[in-house]
Amino acid sequence: VHEIWPSEYAEVYHHKDLELMRHPTRQIYEFEIRDKNGTLRPVIFYKNAFHDEHGNVAGVVGGFIDITERKDVEQELKKSEERYQSVSEITSDYSYAYRVEPDGELTIEWVTGALKRITGFSREEVSSRGGWESLIYPEDISIPLGQLKSLLSNQSKTVEYRIIDKTGNIRWMRDFAKPIWDAKENRLKRIYGAVQEFTEQKDAEEALRSSHERFLTVLDSIDATIYVADMETYEILFMNKHMVASFGKDLTGEICWNVFRNEAGPCPHCTNDQLIDAKGEPADVCVWQGKNPITGKWYINYDRAIRWIDNRLVRLQIASDITHLKSLEEERMQFEEKLQKAQKLEAIGTLAGGIAHDFNNILAAIMGFTEMSLENIEKDTTLYNNLQEVFRAGKRATDLVKQILSFSRQTEQQRKPVQANLIVKETLKFLRASLPTTIEVRQDIRSDSIILADPTHIHQILMNICTNAGHAMRDKSGVLEVKLENIELDADFTSGHRDMKPGLYLNLTVSDTGQGMSPQVLGRIFDPFFTTKEPGEGTGMGLSAVHGIVGSHGGAITAYSKPGQGATFKVYLPIIEMGQEPEKRTEGPIPTGTEHILFVDDEPALVDLGKRILESLGYEVTTRTSSFEALQLFKAKPQSFDLVITDMTMPNMTGDDLAKELIQINPEIPVILCTGYSARINQEQAIAMGIRAFAYKPVLRKEIAKTIRKVLNAK
Repeated sequence: VHEIWPSEYAEVYHHKDLELMRHPTRQIYEFEIRDKNGTLRPVIFYKNAFHDEHGNVAGVVGGFIDITERKDVEQELKKSEERYQSVSEITSDYSYAYRVEPDGELTIEWVTGALKRITGFSREEVSSRGGWESLIYPEDISIPLGQLKSLLSNQSKTVEYRIIDKTGNIRWMRDFAKPIWDAKENRLKRIYGAVQEFTEQKDAEEALRSSHERFLTVLDSIDATIYVADMETYEILFMNKHMVASFGKDLTGEICWNVFRNEAGPCPHCTNDQLIDAKGEPADVCVWQGKNPITGKWYINYDRAIRWIDNRLVRLQIASDITHLKSLEEERMQFEEKLQKAQKLEAIGTLAGGIAHDFNNILAAIMGFTEMSLENIEKDTTLYNNLQEVFRAGKRATDLVKQILSFSRQTEQQRKPVQANLIVKETLKFLRASLPTTIEVRQDIRSDSIILADPTHIHQILMNICTNAGHAMRDKSGVLEVKLENIELDADFTSGHRDMKPGLYLNLTVSDTGQGMSPQVLGRIFDPFFTTKEPGEGTGMGLSAVHGIVGSHGGAITAYSKPGQGATFKVYLPIIEMGQEPEKRTEGPIPTGTEHILFVDDEPALVDLGKRILESLGYEVTTRTSSFEALQLFKAKPQSFDLVITDMTMPNMTGDDLAKELIQINPEIPVILCTGYSARINQEQAIAMGIRAFAYKPVLRKEIAKTIRKVLNAK
């Protein structure tokens, strides 16, 4: 024995052998032996006594197992455990180790850190209460049991649960547990764990969650379309109730650009890049308007980046439906456009009226003297033919002035009840002869209603529109279609047109299959002097005059056209209940007379012309170029005159003021008021103040002869 072990080990070994012989029971114990190299090696001895044939102890038999490797493993395990404890103390509030017995019972081997500070219990108190499970919140007891089940299957497990500390407060714990598995025994030998308290973090998370829920509740209560989407994936994270109702279903989880705008990728106008500043933080609100291509509605959108509950940046969009406001804005813009157009037309009309008087005075002299000359020249001579051309040119100029005044609604019209279908049919017969044979004329006359109108103007309306249609189809074949029917117009239509009221209207529709018009041309067709025709083919006054005529009759005209698709004009004129057949005119000899006429005009040339015309008709004529002089003359000899013809626009005293003075002196004196144009007085007002007739310059010999005779005969 002393040869194998050192003396101190040899004594122990010898002592154990003697003890075994005195008490013959099996011995198992750890010991150390020295190998041949002199190195001490740990071993486990197994010894027992043996007996002779008499049953007496005869000696000791035994053996040992070298456990050097096992001891090395245990030493490494101890060091690892110490390292684990050190790391756990740094990364957690406290750490622990359980030994797992073969029967599954858990025994606490050690606990470090702030167990007592957190729970209020010491290790011994925890053990005496029945172990760690005794501290767990009753509703959470299944959580650590599930953790243990995973550990028994050799799976690490981290769980969160609540405990009740010694003072009765609830604390949140995060438990990281790792199994130590014995492969030879194929079972769990130990459990190492680290526990962190995160009560404050959990309270903060709960406060954040509660705040987030309140935020979503507020969004749900807003009467606007609101949604939240991930700025990276475009996934919809939230839709408020108003938006769900608008779309008919909750689209949470869908991709915004796909379900909202039917795009194949992010929308071209997506505001994500504008919502985050250079530091990666939320920028200011981005406000924009847009029309949803799926719903067709207009929205004003307020986009902003916000922090979501998980702290990621998301896009919040609040959108208000402004479709109705857009419609109102469009109506306002249309109204302003119409108002501007009306103001422009009115301004041009005012200008036209301003020059009409002087222009008609000039025409009166030209046509009057030409007419007088024609009476004294032999027909079919060169001079006669030349003067005829001058006279015809004067009539064309007169018609142009009438068109200008019709456009500006400043011409006097002889309105009477007329049956429009008769005028339309008559005009189409005349028009057919002037159109190329390649153009087919179709008519659909469904109305025989009566309107209050000047027949000449109705003829002019149809002629102007149809002439333009024929011009648009002159280079190829086409169809000109004219339709006449009754239509009921409501306030929605009439409110957009001046002087129109809801009710029954005559609808004249003229359509052609010509080249059509661009939006730019269509927007200017009623402008005076605007034309797309070549020089000499048109004055640009045709449709302007039509616009003025229709408006002066309390109606409206609209035009529809697209390039290559022809054009359609619709004219609306109010229908009246009663009517009469158009007057039939019969030509007769020019009437003459011998009465005494006072002729007043501030233009000497017109005074000379008037005197010569009236004298050629047989009348005695006295003339004056001053309204004051005429008044003084009449005051001196009120009974010497049978009739007074006076110009309207004169300096110092106008013609209507002169007429008032004359009628006051002699209420029986008939007065004829002549004017090139007057914004001061119209025919109805003139008749009301006692003036017998109202004539427009240039007044021709035949016309003034008929008017004079009519007035004198009435007297």
